[in-house]
Amino acid sequence: MSQVVAITDVRPAAKQPRTFFHEPALQALATSLKKVGQRQPITVRKRRAGARPPYEIVDGERRWRACQLAGITTIRIDVDTKDLSRHVDQHRASLVSNFLREGHTHMEISEAVRYQVDAAVEAGDSHGQAVISLAEDMGKSDTWVYQYLNLQKLDADLQTRMHPKTPDEQRLRFSEAWVLSNLPEGRQRGIYRKLLKVPLSQRLSLARSLAQETTAAPRVDKQALVKRSTALFVPRLTADIERVLDFKQSDFRAALAEIPRDQLKAFRGSIALLLQSVDRVMQS
Repeated sequence: MSQVVAITDVRPAAKQPRTFFHEPALQALATSLKKVGQRQPITVRKRRAGARPPYEIVDGERRWRACQLAGITTIRIDVDTKDLSRHVDQHRASLVSNFLREGHTHMEISEAVRYQVDAAVEAGDSHGQAVISLAEDMGKSDTWVYQYLNLQKLDADLQTRMHPKTPDEQRLRFSEAWVLSNLPEGRQRGIYRKLLKVPLSQRLSLARSLAQETTAAPRVDKQALVKRSTALFVPRLTADIERVLDFKQSDFRAALAEIPRDQLKAFRGSIALLLQSVDRVMQS
């Protein structure tokens, strides 16, 4: 059952997942609340006995802020009776109910996901179990959770470049940020600077190609590798042939007879090709 309380009786959660509030959208909501009133109550939890203010927001901080902007002094609330005494449980409830709504930044979601996964691991879950559980609660795939976790490896300065207030031409998009987050931190800024030199439509493909170059295995000198392999192969094969030819010929022929015909044929062909190569080198 909803009830109306003084707006000063409610405070935001200490670690609310949302930290960025889009000012024009917030002002538009304030105008709407002033005209038509609060249609939907916010969800709060009751704090410990005697605490001031007595309620803490679980879901609805945007409406609470908009009411303040509109100069409204009371607010309609629903008190959540679930046990949210642990902060991590309250945080999870807020995250699940809020993360798809207007205004959440990618880094807000990343921070919230990291907090939840870390808390679950500290409570005894494996990392994989923590990811799967959170994904199920949020109606997302575990891949989605891992992608947002990965943003935590992004250079701190580049994390700020993802903020919605960053000018379009400088803002790092989620897909680009995810590619960069898979690279050593020392290489991320350099690639970001290169992305700024191309049109927005080309940035993701450039980020992927530059990342691939960064993570590619060192180039192998194929010719040198072939030389080393051949230098080892020839004397070893010569020794093996001599050892086999030392067998009693009747025993050797009997052993060959046990080998399937198709394998003998393939072996004979390989020896013929090898001899042709040796002959060409010796005749040159």
